[in-house]
Amino acid sequence: MLSREQLLDRGVQLLDARYGGDRAFVADMLTQLAGRYGDAERNDMAIDLTKRAIAIARQAGDPSLLAMTLCEGAQSRGAGGGAPGRRHVAKRG
Repeated sequence: MLSREQLLDRGVQLLDARYGGDRAFVADMLTQLAGRYGDAERNDMAIDLTKRAIAIARQAGDPSLLAMTLCEGAQSRGAGGGAPGRRHVAKRG
């Protein structure tokens, strides 16, 4: 039986392998997976995936996608990391 973290890791691998061409979908799913890593207290992975989602959204040139990824990242960081985390995600993403 796989642990929660193993399932999340496999989800990221599958997303990269099968859906790399659909930037909006990948950014959205990375944002969702980042939230689940945060729930599992794997903040390192949550931050990494959030940064990837933000970078993809910027490359896609989709303002609503970028807004969604930035807001979700700020919200998840704010829930666990306070204001400095929100500034970190928004500025560094």
